[in-house]
Amino acid sequence: MKRLIVIFNGTPEDFRRVRGGLSGGDRILFESLRVWARERAVESLEVLTCPSGRERVRLYAPEIMDKLVFHVLPVPAWMYRCFPLVFLWKTLVAMFKLIRMPMDEGTTLFAASDLFPDSLPAWAARVKHPRIRWVCAFFFTAASPFDSRFPYRGFVPVVRGVFYYYTQAFCFRLIRRKADHVTACNEIDRRKFLAAGYPPERVTTLYGGVNMQEADAVPEPPQK
Repeated sequence: MKRLIVIFNGTPEDFRRVRGGLSGGDRILFESLRVWARERAVESLEVLTCPSGRERVRLYAPEIMDKLVFHVLPVPAWMYRCFPLVFLWKTLVAMFKLIRMPMDEGTTLFAASDLFPDSLPAWAARVKHPRIRWVCAFFFTAASPFDSRFPYRGFVPVVRGVFYYYTQAFCFRLIRRKADHVTACNEIDRRKFLAAGYPPERVTTLYGGVNMQEADAVPEPPQK
C-alpha cells in the first residue's frame, strides 16, 4: 500500500468547546494510526478530517502529529448547534474534496466509521476512482427504536438514536455492496456482515484496538 487516506470526519461536536471522553471507535483509530506511523506501513499516511477531528488527534495522539498529512475541512462554528445540518455539511464537503483529489490504484481509503460524513465520501471517491480500495470501519450496531432495550430517553436523544439507526441501515447496505474490506470490533458485528452474505475473508475483527500479540507476550503471573 503506497497511500492511505483516513476519513475521520464524523465527530458531531465542536471539540473546541466540548471536551468529551474518547469513544471506543476513536481509540481504535488512534491505536491503528500509531501502528501505521510507527511501522511505516504506508508511504503516505493522510487524514481527512474537520477541525474537531484534528484537535482530537492532537490531544490523544500528539506523538504522531508530525507523521500525518492533514486535509482539514472547514466547518462554520454555528453549524454545531444543529446536528443534522453539520453532518450534511461535512458529508458534502468531504465528498467534493475526495472526488477532486488525484488517486491511483496504490490508494486505500479507510472510513473511520459507518456515519455519513465518513462512509459516503469514501463511497463517492470509490465511484470516481474505481481502482482504489475502500476499507470501512463498523464498530457499533445501532439499537433499534422498536426494541424494548432502546437506550435513549428524552426527545433529543431519541431523535438522534432513530436518526442513527436508519442512517446506519442505509450505510450498511452500501458498505456490504461496495466496500472492499470491513473492520469490526466484535464478533456480533462481524456475524452481521457474514449473515448478509459478505465474504468472511474480507472482514477483520480488531477487538477494541488492543495489540493481542503484545498482550499474549506478557508472562502469566505465578500468583493470581
